[in-house]
Formats: sequence, C-alpha cells, structure tokens
Amino acid sequence: MVYAVVHKVRRKGRVVRVNLPVVFGTEEQLCAALHCSSVSEHVNIAYVERYNATDRHLNSRKARKVYSFSRHPLFHEAATYFTQGIYNFCRHNCGLTIQTRSRFRTRLTRRTPAIASGMTDHIWTVEEFVCYQACPPVTL
Repeated sequence: MVYAVVHKVRRKGRVVRVNLPVVFGTEEQLCAALHCSSVSEHVNIAYVERYNATDRHLNSRKARKVYSFSRHPLFHEAATYFTQGIYNFCRHNCGLTIQTRSRFRTRLTRRTPAIASGMTDHIWTVEEFVCYQACPPVTL
C-alpha cells in the first residue's frame, strides 16, 4: 500500500507549487504504482473528490447547510456505512461498464465497484443488501 498527499502551496490565491509527500510507503513504490496504473500517470485527488461529492449526494447528513445533519456520531457513522454499501454493491457505475462481444452482437455489461473488484458477481438489490447477514450469529 502506498499513500501520498497532494499539498498545494498558494500565494495571493494562486497555486505556486505542488508538493507530493509520501505518507506511507516509499518513493520507489509510488513510482511503480503510478507506472502500473491504467488511469493516471501522477498523483491526483480527482477520484477522491468525485467520490466525496457522490457520498454527499447519497447521504443527506453530509450535505451542506441542511436540516438533516447528524446529532449523534454513531448515527452519522451508521448512515455512512449504509451509503457506502449501497454505492459499492447496489448502484452501477458508468465508468465501470464494459463491452462484451458475443458471436452475433456487442453487449454492455453494467458493473458496480464490488463486481469490478471481484467481491460479487451481480448487482444487488437494496433488499438483498439490507437482509445480508455480514457475520455469523454469536453462539453462547
């Protein structure tokens, strides 16, 4: 695992320099990971910001200036886990759609992040997600 931070240095509201300190891992590991990446050649935060915007859209507790803010941290955390699960298992992502070709036609296959990572083989319904038993029952 490699973790780097994008730190922008500003003067009079303009970016004058961008620092990329490595927080976890080494510079060599970072270069190797970027070389193997199929989507980016340098460290950026576009994907993180896009996910944060989607998360704010799905979870009204994280939206700005709303009445549905979280009064208790546990409820906020529970709502966050719920929306992350729905995002990863129940909502297809257009960027993950792939073309599959059969003998007679081309078909678009919709995928979720969980399908793309190999965790599941189908798009779950919300009912299936809510009813799934994540861990075995505790026996005393």
